Amino acid sequence: MLVGRDRLASRGDQAVHECLILLQSITQKSKAHLLAFDEELLLAEQYQRFMHLLDRRAAGEPSAYLVEEKEFWSLPLKVTADVLIPRADTELLVETALTVLGNKQRPHILDLGTGSGCIALALASELAVSYTHLRAHETGRNL
Repeated sequence: MLVGRDRLASRGDQAVHECLILLQSITQKSKAHLLAFDEELLLAEQYQRFMHLLDRRAAGEPSAYLVEEKEFWSLPLKVTADVLIPRADTELLVETALTVLGNKQRPHILDLGTGSGCIALALASELAVSYTHLRAHETGRNL
């Protein structure tokens, strides 16, 4: 972890947090495990992968794209460079929508062309409704 922290020194206070994100992805171990057993060594392949990801992160690539995941509303979402990374402040929009919807039964919500679909997924998780993903190019229709 020290190597990673030093490589990401320009990230300031976030360097350790960003190293943990990368290491969790590489090792498939929890943050708690990595902190409790920080003396554990990485396998050679894991170390090479870690160094590669550190270089990409140091060059400015977002860690969510590097590990292809971002948590939003306690939901782990797959993200790639094809979509915007869900932002924590967007959760305010989910909170507002839930307030506006109140106890409305089976609300109709359209999440069209919004990238990761994080807003609709968060709403669906709270409202216990199903989420249907429709892509215009799959249906051949112009929406």
